[in-house]
Amino acid sequence: MSENKKHQNTKFQEYWLQDPVLKLCTERSESDEEAKCVYCQKTLLAENYMDHVISARHAKRTPEAHKKIIDNLLQKENELKKTVMKTYLDADFNKKQMELQLVNFIVQNHLSFELGDHLSALLAELSKEHLQQFKHITLNSKKISTILSSCLKSALEEKALEDLKENKFGLLLDLGKDHIGCSHLCILARYYKDGEIRQNVLKNVEVKESMTGEKLYDLLEQNILDNELIRKNFIGFSSDNASNFAGDNKGLYGQLKKKYPHVFFQSCMCHNYDLVAEDASATIMEKVIDLIKKISREFAHAINNKKEFEDIQISLQLPIKTPKKWIDSRWLSLGIFLEDFFVQLPAYLKYYEQKDQDTLKGLEKKIEHSLYFLFEDND
Repeated sequence: MSENKKHQNTKFQEYWLQDPVLKLCTERSESDEEAKCVYCQKTLLAENYMDHVISARHAKRTPEAHKKIIDNLLQKENELKKTVMKTYLDADFNKKQMELQLVNFIVQNHLSFELGDHLSALLAELSKEHLQQFKHITLNSKKISTILSSCLKSALEEKALEDLKENKFGLLLDLGKDHIGCSHLCILARYYKDGEIRQNVLKNVEVKESMTGEKLYDLLEQNILDNELIRKNFIGFSSDNASNFAGDNKGLYGQLKKKYPHVFFQSCMCHNYDLVAEDASATIMEKVIDLIKKISREFAHAINNKKEFEDIQISLQLPIKTPKKWIDSRWLSLGIFLEDFFVQLPAYLKYYEQKDQDTLKGLEKKIEHSLYFLFEDND
């Protein structure tokens, strides 16, 4: 199995039936490791399904009626973006200025866009005693994303590139896919300035073809290394160990050495730790993992289940929290799920006692003996 496919989804994904575009062409198969394409009348391995959906062959077989539905969905999404921008541009100048500062603060400090929802409420509360303008500021994740891409993106990129003219730096590169299967190359720079290590996103480029080492090199030369001062300060890069990045001859590293013989390559430790964690996770019994997946799916899209679980939390005087979702393609997700799970374990036991005796028995038999070792105190 290739390096890329190791990290792809190997199971049928529930969101395929929820996504407004994917649900038009997707059906379940008898195996949870497969998915059916309605348009092409094909059953494919789940790990290959998204590659198939964005293929030219699939596009040709998309019914005209569905093409219109997809076009309408895209049109509505674009109209929503325009509405957000029009509202933003028509607003009071002081409000816009403050929102720009807040978005810049969120981005510079690598905070979640979801913070915008809570930040707006906080500023509204502060406005009771402070500036009147706070009352009119409204931020959410979509608005932050729109302001960032439309107003701040070029300025932030320009500022980051200016820093590279004055400081020695290394690049971090990674290829990945978004939720609809489009590939992106993310380029970050890391450097030391004013007594601290800084890291900034330089580019997030959509990739529509296979990225060889030569193509990666051309992309860097055109977008990042196109200035003499920047080229002089470039000292190395880091990525996973894929051959198109790390290869000594045809890989990006091999291409860079021809022009920048001093460049140092460092294998990305985050990817290495991920591989270690992936191998370590094999020590957890498969049945336990299946149990965690079942619990995670239970609350993924079911509002009634979440409400019932919240009522149980209240009755047991536990912290009211929405059950965490385990995403098997995300680093640390299993640990985050389990850490919250054990806090809420009494609520889970009561919930399944009322709804699902089989799952309850699984919890009682497996949790204590199979999972608690993950949280043992090493002191």
